[in-house]
Amino acid sequence: MIKKVFRLLLRVFAHVITSFIYFFSGFYPRKDNIVMFGCWDGKYFRGNAKYQYLFFRDNYSNIQSIWQTKNYDLYIKLRQQGVNSCYAYSLKGIILNLKAKYFVVTHGIRDVNEYFSRNGILINLEHTTYPIKSLLMDPPSESIIKKIHRYLVNPYGYLIKPDYAITSSQFTTISTQTHFKIDTKKIIPLGKPKSDILFLNINGGDNSFEDNECQKYFDANKIRILFLPTSRSNASFSVFDLDFNYQEVDDFLNSANAILGFNFHPATANKDIKVDLSACKNIKIFNSYGDEMNRLLSRTDILITDYSSLFSDYLIYNKPIVFAKINHQSYLKEKELSLDYDKDLPGPKVKNWHDLLETLNDILIHGCDKHKNDRNEMINNIYPNLDGQARERIAKFIMSI
Repeated sequence: MIKKVFRLLLRVFAHVITSFIYFFSGFYPRKDNIVMFGCWDGKYFRGNAKYQYLFFRDNYSNIQSIWQTKNYDLYIKLRQQGVNSCYAYSLKGIILNLKAKYFVVTHGIRDVNEYFSRNGILINLEHTTYPIKSLLMDPPSESIIKKIHRYLVNPYGYLIKPDYAITSSQFTTISTQTHFKIDTKKIIPLGKPKSDILFLNINGGDNSFEDNECQKYFDANKIRILFLPTSRSNASFSVFDLDFNYQEVDDFLNSANAILGFNFHPATANKDIKVDLSACKNIKIFNSYGDEMNRLLSRTDILITDYSSLFSDYLIYNKPIVFAKINHQSYLKEKELSLDYDKDLPGPKVKNWHDLLETLNDILIHGCDKHKNDRNEMINNIYPNLDGQARERIAKFIMSI
């Protein structure tokens, strides 16, 4: 306990020092032709920020587009791949951070070097399109002690709000405003870069997805079902609870000429699966994220999820989605939802594996798709301008600020 308190006090002291650095960084003259990109606290190269960076790099030769990362190994890898990348904590990275006028991120200012960003223009593309669960950093159900601790650990994430947030449509403006708590005039409905890629991929119009290991995951001759469980703070929870009979599931999949793949959230507490599926020919465990996940979505015939925001990305393909309310009441104690689960989501809701198999039987064997109209309505709400041109609209907007 004493060590934890000491580390916290040390972190607070460091924030006091860096706040002076942050303040004085605002006096450095920033250049209109430098755009800095980053995502996921500077850890990865993926998602909306990646696709927007690539668009700038390939179409705006007069702009210095830079990908900034706090992962040194990733920095080396990106440089080898020809990506104009800089390491956030290097002298070069600091100088570029001071010069950049625009910061394009997906999570917040910590996606780049936050200490040298004052008076830059922060544009948040978000990492989701239309989330099921609330993305509030300070949910009302969280205790005041946890909120204080979060603030002391990450004051920049709380205090520095985006100057502009890019959302998919007027419909999604509400969830974006709830997330960032900024004026709706600063929320611009232009579409999402990743939505461009997913849309163009329908007819082979874009090759931005890396294939990697995905071909071995899904047999092209079978109906492909993908289950995306979200992260859970309860380490004892497993989607294989509640009447899961692997032999029954495998037999059903065999009769339906289908394959079921599980891809667990990378941050989930139960990544170590304790169920032996080695005897199952039609049940697979995947370990994909980023571009690989996009490839999986584009190849999936039916999506199953509990609370993953990727359902809204998958909507672009207008295929059946099943929502698994497994251990629902317990999850609501962990997270708050941003919508009405039963009324708003465009697909059947199941509570256990028996219900799930019955629903899949209706879809696969009887061709029953009762929620197609619901999907169409939500697609029209979320993607009114699904044309593959969102990246261009975003780029023009950034350059017009």
